Amino acid sequence: MTEDLQVQPDDLDRFATVMRDLASDSDSAEQYVTKWFNLTGDDARIFAHVAGIAEQVRQNLEANYDKLRALGEASATELTKSAEMYRTTDLATAKRLDSTYGEGK
Repeated sequence: MTEDLQVQPDDLDRFATVMRDLASDSDSAEQYVTKWFNLTGDDARIFAHVAGIAEQVRQNLEANYDKLRALGEASATELTKSAEMYRTTDLATAKRLDSTYGEGK
């Protein structure tokens, strides 16, 4: 036996908040990477080979965090839209069903 799909719009809103927080966290992670993977000055001369690798790793991580932020923000937006759609659809459906009942005595 299959169960009917039941969507709780408030749960979608809560998950949208989690996704927005994740998007925000990716900004912090990117700032951390930018700060600590940036070898300059004497560090770069002493570890020339390592500095090149660290620079590539930094660029890759920054790109990944940019993508993660974009995905988190887009997911949050769509989850919020879905929650509102379910709220509106459920209310509209209920009103349509209510209008089919005859007047009470």
